[in-house]
Amino acid sequence: MRYFPKSQIIANKYTGGEELQYKKAKKPYIGYYYETSDGKKFTGKNPTNGSNLELEPITDPANEIPPTLNIGPLSTIQGNSGYSIDAMYPLVNSPIVGEYLRNKQIGFDEYAKTLPFPTQPIPNELDIKTGEYTRYFCKKNNEPEIFEISQEIYFLIKTKNKKILYQLYSVLQLQWKLTGDNIESINQKVVAKAEKDNKWYGFTNYFKNNFGSPI
Repeated sequence: MRYFPKSQIIANKYTGGEELQYKKAKKPYIGYYYETSDGKKFTGKNPTNGSNLELEPITDPANEIPPTLNIGPLSTIQGNSGYSIDAMYPLVNSPIVGEYLRNKQIGFDEYAKTLPFPTQPIPNELDIKTGEYTRYFCKKNNEPEIFEISQEIYFLIKTKNKKILYQLYSVLQLQWKLTGDNIESINQKVVAKAEKDNKWYGFTNYFKNNFGSPI
């Protein structure tokens, strides 16, 4: 990266994960970043802080399905994380779900929709290099059911994509420390704050005191 004098750098900017993503990994970024005079953005509070990986705006996926995700009635879903699962649950065969939507006056197509399912993505090489990665979680609105999901499913629910039954679920994302000092304490505090801010009671218990690195 070429040198920029301080006068050409806007330092100490912050993003909550909805605005920017890693340019190479295409994963949302949460944390401090700085911007150069030519409009480029990099991780870290300034050029001397952290790895300074380049960032880019997140493309609005409001009405799109990630290209690696194929969702349909009783389909197989294959995401970037390498997982696969068969036999999704069709909405038309679920009288409980159908009754809920009718009571809430939520319209839905006659086509089968999928429900979110648990999966645990593994940190990639870039995550390991940066010392953290993004984890995604889902909670059923009317039940204390919490589970981890993939980035693909997170964005389908977050953007209210019609291919998934988003009405029944809430989602959130966390930045999870992989390396450094006191990572278990740091991760536990992040989870506790998320539980309080989102009123996801019992979220901390979901981890069963396992707040360290998964690798």
